[in-house]
Amino acid sequence: MAAPRRSAGHFAVLAEMVSKYRLRVALHRYKAIRIASSRPS
Repeated sequence: MAAPRRSAGHFAVLAEMVSKYRLRVALHRYKAIRIASSRPS
């Protein structure tokens, strides 16, 4: 019974890491797009 709980906790930690990574990537893309759009072409 301890194994499923441990895997669930591991999945929660993994999901948190993935969500933080995706948020960081999205923020980086947003900044890059803003810089590119603000730069005169």
